[in-house]
Amino acid sequence: MYFNKDICNWKSWGEVFQDKEAFSPLAMAILQQEGLPPLPLENLSPGTNAVFRSGDVVIKIYVPAESGYDSLSDWQNEIAVMQRAMELGVCAPKLLCAGEKQDKYLFRYIVMDFCPGREAGDAFAGMTPAERRSFAVRIGEVLKKLNQPAAVAGKDLKKQAAENEHFDCLHPHLVREIKQRVAALPLDEEYVLVHGDCTGENVLVNGTEPMLIDFADCTLAPAWYELPAAVFELFRCDPNAVNAFRGETDEETFLQKLLDGLCIHQFGGFILHDFFLREGYALDEVWSLRQLEFILRQKLFDIGNISDCFSSAVFPDLTGDILTDARILYLANGRTDTLNHVKEVAETAVELAERFGAEPEACRTAAILHDLAAVLSRETMLQTAKDLGMELDPAEEQFPMLLHQRFGVMLARERFGITDSDILSAIGHHTTLKKDPSDIDMIVFLADKIRWDRGTVPPFLPVIEKGLQLSLKAACLEYFDYVTHHSMILRAHRLMEEAHTALRRDRAKGTL
Repeated sequence: MYFNKDICNWKSWGEVFQDKEAFSPLAMAILQQEGLPPLPLENLSPGTNAVFRSGDVVIKIYVPAESGYDSLSDWQNEIAVMQRAMELGVCAPKLLCAGEKQDKYLFRYIVMDFCPGREAGDAFAGMTPAERRSFAVRIGEVLKKLNQPAAVAGKDLKKQAAENEHFDCLHPHLVREIKQRVAALPLDEEYVLVHGDCTGENVLVNGTEPMLIDFADCTLAPAWYELPAAVFELFRCDPNAVNAFRGETDEETFLQKLLDGLCIHQFGGFILHDFFLREGYALDEVWSLRQLEFILRQKLFDIGNISDCFSSAVFPDLTGDILTDARILYLANGRTDTLNHVKEVAETAVELAERFGAEPEACRTAAILHDLAAVLSRETMLQTAKDLGMELDPAEEQFPMLLHQRFGVMLARERFGITDSDILSAIGHHTTLKKDPSDIDMIVFLADKIRWDRGTVPPFLPVIEKGLQLSLKAACLEYFDYVTHHSMILRAHRLMEEAHTALRRDRAKGTL
């Protein structure tokens, strides 16, 4: 017996699949069986299967059935795809042999040439704009060569998308729209061989032509199935690369095909998850495909600024200093009252941050920017929210002023370049709070209440101060209890109700 580790589920495979010592006897036996020199193993970038370098070859050992995953179709498909790629002249590793080895478990394997090169993700990060454009053109040529009819296994893409749980981390309304878009897709285009996972890890750079590796996720699909991985994961939405990659395809057609690809792609949910986090969006912040389109037009083609939606507001050129620029924006729109309010809130936020061990500058920034959307009218916010397909809380429809925390996040990101998710979250929840808030969320929320903008001492100030003697959470709960008992909230927002409920639960458990 060559392999001595126990594999009984996916977790146990995950603990061992990169262990070259555990796989070395098995790999040496396979190489000898195939008449190849059994040289020591070296780890390569991890994927789903066990992949190692041995001298001038790479051996890929597929996960056995005891893991709970049947890799037979992956193995068969990768063999067929690599053979087809060689026929098409695609720059890719040469398949040397494939087979099965019955040991403690039945292990399937392939052996291919080792191709030296740098992972494209690392190489791309150091390229100049001109180099990125040239690289993107070459990737497009390689994929075009691959994207031809092929006798390989395909998938029911609509069924795969309908059952795809990878989107579940996103806003439910966005997920519903994704499913609806997939259901409406005609999918009447010719299906071709697609790599399907053209990421920075699955492309090597060595010389002038990029090389594709790892064909485990290849399938038959429309050619635009390639777009999400290339645009989001390989090019990281760099406009230089994306616009070179799209070639003569017009921006709108390219964007719609990119969205189609995202919606139907096996890894579309993961791709969006990583994109949102890289760009500083909370996972539940993007509510609709129209909003996603808006974000991508701005990111990829530098069109569609959110401020363009608000013709009634003035957006002057900014200096780069947050306090100065906030002052310029508020005063340009006649909001001296708001400027005075945010200054006071910032002072209190810094005091609370120092008292409770939070980051003072982050709290100051969030406090200064928390009321950016005060420059917008309620009617404009409501109409723009509907135009963007935002899912509205009943309280927001009845009292559109509540939308200002959501539009404040958009303006902070676009006009002030804020990408810190903690700061954006504090801006986006300063009126309602949310369940499981961070310290900065609570500090800006409380500072906004302590220094409210009505020209009088807040009636709930004593209970907030009482709560602060215990904790930030206790102070937030005291505020919610007070305004609820005194009927100061005309219609509670869902986020406020969830926050209040969670805090009451914490009080009951004694964890305030």
